Amino acid sequence: MRNFKQNIIYTFTVLSAVTTSCQDDFLGRDPLAQLSPSSSFNSPTQLELYTHSFYGDVLPGATTIYMENQGVDDIITSELQPEVMGNRVLPVSGGGWSWTDLRNINFFLQNYRAGGLSDEATAPYVGVARFFRAYFYFEKVKRFGDVPWYSEAIAANDSTQLLKPRDSRMLVVDSILADLDYAIANLPANKSVDQITRWTALALKSRVCLYEGTWRKYHADDVFGKDTQGQALTGWQELLQTCINASEELMENGPYSIYLSSPGSAYHELFASPEPLSTEVILARTFSADLSLKHRINFYTVSTSNWKPGLEKKLVNSYLMADGSRFTDQPGYETMILPEEMLNRDPRLSQTIRGPGYTRIGSSLPVAPNLGASVTGYQLTKFVSSP
Repeated sequence: MRNFKQNIIYTFTVLSAVTTSCQDDFLGRDPLAQLSPSSSFNSPTQLELYTHSFYGDVLPGATTIYMENQGVDDIITSELQPEVMGNRVLPVSGGGWSWTDLRNINFFLQNYRAGGLSDEATAPYVGVARFFRAYFYFEKVKRFGDVPWYSEAIAANDSTQLLKPRDSRMLVVDSILADLDYAIANLPANKSVDQITRWTALALKSRVCLYEGTWRKYHADDVFGKDTQGQALTGWQELLQTCINASEELMENGPYSIYLSSPGSAYHELFASPEPLSTEVILARTFSADLSLKHRINFYTVSTSNWKPGLEKKLVNSYLMADGSRFTDQPGYETMILPEEMLNRDPRLSQTIRGPGYTRIGSSLPVAPNLGASVTGYQLTKFVSSP
């Protein structure tokens, strides 16, 4: 009997030791459901893998170019956007007020040093992250004006940060430009059509400064020329000069030039080529059927059941004549039928919408505009590839 008790006690002691050892090992592990900076940012390859996620998350998709970026001023669809109807209301969720992408970027910027890599090794990847943060905030400023600026990832229970008020638009734009200046100074200067480089950051800086400089200049005397604290948005001259400086550096020192083939096809080829034309394209989002990375821009523009987009009439009228004169100076321009109004126009018009003689890439058969697929009749061909 004594031996049996001793065996039980001994067995229990061994099991306790094993359990304690396993518990200590378990408690010392990093959470399996969370990214551990100490083990995830300890090589340039790991930094590169993390920053590559920003490309798919932050950059716009193919149809976003039409539906969101041009859907208010240039494109008319079967479902008018709230901005066009004058009744835009910010919903409880959605509407562009999403901050997930920013948290992923800020998590990287907050933790990239955890692996102990040198500043020289990390700088290019930090430059990519700061480029995407600048891009993210530029889109927010265009849509909402003043927004809260966050430079660190916010904890789920940090109510102070989660509910912080909007910062001044001037502070946010200054922070965007600071991010872009860092990116310009630390990103590689090689030419890459699908990776963020120094030239990509310069191009975005030029666009940010042009947008914000003209906004402040032409809204100086109205309510949109002030931030939420009522302070005037100043400094438009400096912003426009910065735009000029960034543009000149890109044009004079960058590895790009205007893509040329023929006046009747070059513009269409630039936007509809299966592969990005790196002669002129600074940044492209590439797709691959082999990798199942696909878009639906063809379906969006040719389908009779999906938005039915068409170019807006005033935009069509703004295309000049081939000799540089204004189309709207032509007698009877208001009542011209399509073949007449497209005659002797800037060749880019017939490479943007279907006109007489249009043939789709991969076909030699001329096709007329499909009025069932375009609510205005000016059916888009830009970005449309082979069937």
